[in-house]
Amino acid sequence: MQLTSATNRQLRLLQVQTITLIELPQHLEIIRIGKPDGNWQPDIDVSNFPNSDIVSHSHVEIRILNNRYFIEDLGSSNILSKLLQ
Repeated sequence: MQLTSATNRQLRLLQVQTITLIELPQHLEIIRIGKPDGNWQPDIDVSNFPNSDIVSHSHVEIRILNNRYFIEDLGSSNILSKLLQ
């Protein structure tokens, strides 16, 4: 997924395989992305996207602080963790 930004703190993710824009919740300072399980309920559920089987349940968080965006990998073992190292 790629991050795209717009004005007024509108941040969207682009799921490139399906060309789907995902609006991020504006009221949250921490946005959790992943797949739900018994203990984890992400703000953005990616379980219905192609190749979701390689996405961790608790995959990534986007933190918003003073109009700056921080992406934190939550220990996933796929390519995102390698890109963020």
